[in-house]
Amino acid sequence: MFLSLILIGFSSYGQNYTGKAYGFYQEKNYDSAAVYIDKAVKSDFDKQNSKTWQLRGVIYRNLEASNGISNREIAIESFVKAREVDSTHQYAKEIANYLYNINVRYYNDAVGYLQQGELEKSEASYLVYKGNYKSILNLEHDFKDQDIEFYSVLGGAWFKKNTQVDANEKSKVYQNAINAFQKTLDLDSLNYSANYGIGISYYNQGADLITNMNPFESDLEEIDRVQNLSIEMFKKGEPYLKRAFTINPNEKEVVEGLTGIYYSLNEDDEYNYFKNLLEKMEE
Repeated sequence: MFLSLILIGFSSYGQNYTGKAYGFYQEKNYDSAAVYIDKAVKSDFDKQNSKTWQLRGVIYRNLEASNGISNREIAIESFVKAREVDSTHQYAKEIANYLYNINVRYYNDAVGYLQQGELEKSEASYLVYKGNYKSILNLEHDFKDQDIEFYSVLGGAWFKKNTQVDANEKSKVYQNAINAFQKTLDLDSLNYSANYGIGISYYNQGADLITNMNPFESDLEEIDRVQNLSIEMFKKGEPYLKRAFTINPNEKEVVEGLTGIYYSLNEDDEYNYFKNLLEKMEE
């Protein structure tokens, strides 16, 4: 294993800073190892040694579990420095593997945050993962398919949050869902989930406006304002739901959405068409 070969060489360093760091590393005492490796990379003897910087990266990579993600960033900085001082490119492949594997942790974090409902953190971690490909890994990569999948799932996660927040926070949650789904549509305009997600997000906002309005406590001006705003939401949602229906006309959920929209817009012909279609689906 390459790491073992690299680290074996440190046994010859004796009691200098790198040697002490390696000794503590072998004992899995990463905190003490970090103290000495930080001294090593500042010393004239070791600061131009790629193996020393690689050891620092490995130590801080292990510290991440106990001391937080900032140690991952230090590990990446260390591997980048190891690559910089490796003037003969002797360790180029191995350093590239270190950087690639540690960057994958940002993607894993993005997935984990999604599962935990920490959606802002999820997207932030995903963007770091993507950005590192060019800025750190020096790789060109086509993220189209991965972006479509990620933002479709992210949009769905935001949409589900509408049942977990207060009424005054729902519009923000729906907008976050719409923003995520739109990023999918920017790459795949015929994506069913994103079209349906945006359409139903607008529809639900329009329906919520009407449901939450108390006509006995609102004056005519307020009632008119709410009705106009709800109609605006229904009209915004209509083209997305129609496109979703064109993509997959056999999905009951989209037929239900269009039935509700055309009922709310008082468009009788369209309402009757989708109502009849929905009834056939429910037979």
